[in-house]
Amino acid sequence: MVTKLSRSPWRDPAVNLALEEGLLEGAAPGELRLHLYVDEPCVVFGRNQNPWAESSGVLPEYRRVSGGGAVVHGPGCLCWSFVGPRGRFDLADALGFVTAACARLGVACAADERGALFADGRKLSGSARAFRGGAVLVHGTLLVEADAAAVEAALEPRVEPDWSKALPSKRSCVGSLADFVPGLAVEDAVEAFRAESAARGGAGAWEAPPEDPGLVERVARQRSQAWVYARTPPFAVRSGDLSFRVEEGLVVAIEAAPGMPVPPGAFAALGRPFDPERSAAARGDMARGPRLSA
Repeated sequence: MVTKLSRSPWRDPAVNLALEEGLLEGAAPGELRLHLYVDEPCVVFGRNQNPWAESSGVLPEYRRVSGGGAVVHGPGCLCWSFVGPRGRFDLADALGFVTAACARLGVACAADERGALFADGRKLSGSARAFRGGAVLVHGTLLVEADAAAVEAALEPRVEPDWSKALPSKRSCVGSLADFVPGLAVEDAVEAFRAESAARGGAGAWEAPPEDPGLVERVARQRSQAWVYARTPPFAVRSGDLSFRVEEGLVVAIEAAPGMPVPPGAFAALGRPFDPERSAAARGDMARGPRLSA
């Protein structure tokens, strides 16, 4: 039974991700909260993912505190979060609730083994979890009226690592609720969540999220390069005859193919933030060396 319903008044992804984490850290014992928000367009990848291998870079990028794969947020995507007592509420409970809310809208969906919801072979929702002490955050996205082609384009990788310690996403054909019930809008989904809560004997009205004294600090972290890119697990990527090893978002080693020299100018990339375009330039013309921007 949901004891609290809240909605974010903001559409800034950094604010909403920070607020969601604050709800987890400040969870009241025994309370189950359902929190909803909608972001401006962006790509949000999991805590242990590689942004360059998950996103095309056409949208702003953010890293969340939970695991799982990369997802696209935007005006047609409803982000849902359950924060509750660990051991008494989990992924299956959250997915059951979301599935029931979708049924209220006339869309039958089912969960797979990774916690995603599918209807007619199309992925409508992905999910992930994070833990703090005795509390769990189970959250996900629900595509209501999204452009599937735009979502897939935003999730095209910029690089394909030779090896990586990052968690890769599982690519799926995506769809939206409006594909099955034309005309559905995000507010229809919001009402379905509220009605499902009320039907289960829980809260039946939305509130503003509680005040969060640590919000400013968490928002700053969400906007930082150190969190979004430097947290990337080590990986190596090849560009032509050169291989670049990247750790904490920085190029730490460059190797050439057997029998080939590393162009002297390529070493300018060492110690710098990894950039796929710089890496491509670094292989350059072996005779004159690469052209590197500052």
